[in-house]
Amino acid sequence: MDFESIRITIDKEGVLRLDNQEKIRKYLEAAGMGNCNPASQPITKSIIAYIGDHRDEAYGAEQVEQFQREVGQLRWLADTTHPLLAPAASILGSFMSSPCEGCLQATHHAFRWLKGVQDTCLVRDPTDTPGFSASSDADVAGLYTELGEVRSRTGYWITYNGMPVAWLSKLQSCAATSAQVLTAEDEEEPVIALSSCEAETHALSDTVKTLLNIGFGAKELGIKVKKPISIAVDAAAAISFAQGTAKRSRMKYIDMRQQWVQQLRNKDEIAYTKVAGTDNDADYFTKVHPRPKHLEFEARLMKRLPR
Repeated sequence: MDFESIRITIDKEGVLRLDNQEKIRKYLEAAGMGNCNPASQPITKSIIAYIGDHRDEAYGAEQVEQFQREVGQLRWLADTTHPLLAPAASILGSFMSSPCEGCLQATHHAFRWLKGVQDTCLVRDPTDTPGFSASSDADVAGLYTELGEVRSRTGYWITYNGMPVAWLSKLQSCAATSAQVLTAEDEEEPVIALSSCEAETHALSDTVKTLLNIGFGAKELGIKVKKPISIAVDAAAAISFAQGTAKRSRMKYIDMRQQWVQQLRNKDEIAYTKVAGTDNDADYFTKVHPRPKHLEFEARLMKRLPR
């Protein structure tokens, strides 16, 4: 069965798989890269630095159109079946309105990575641990050296019965945080986190918001959601804020987020768990990792189609 080009299969053991193998093949052919050599990761710090050094070398109209089309294709795959493409798609998406020298080389590098992982898929195995699980992370101004970007990046990873159902890699924005608008999509004034704790708290509240929305949807479908839902966090300070054991922030938007995540913990809706940074799956979505670390995440978070 196919849905919007996504192939959906269920084997005799009840294992559900979603893949985009055919769509990736078409994208590679359209870019003239059907026979390209695979790359080991979607994007690298050196590629980003090259773009940052050539921002004054703007593309012509034809190159702009090609870049925007290819970023759209990468975003589609990142949002559907290839979560590990999300950081690259997000970073390249920030150049959509003004691409420059190096941007097309970057999209083609991401396509080369897809060449090597086009047989990967999302998997729901009925023998996996049941229920929702999540992890949250933030990186403070991680691309400052390469791009001069001072905003922090939020990342989260949410699974249901072991299958990824939501993930995010996005520069942080200042959204309204009253009880009425925490579930709204109207954002966004850029916000600069002045500490890693502020960035982590911002990320944690975004993770909680998404997790609750998914939980509400599951409930409407008659799926029982076991409470509290656990969220893994690797920042001790953010855990302290979430549990109400740290001093309140003087920044209004941060303080409101802190109060909200504390309230959910007190109601046993959410439980916050401290994990080591190396065990935090959301860490992948907040930064561009060196090749060995990226390959570790690939082995942990990606599944291959059976041969």
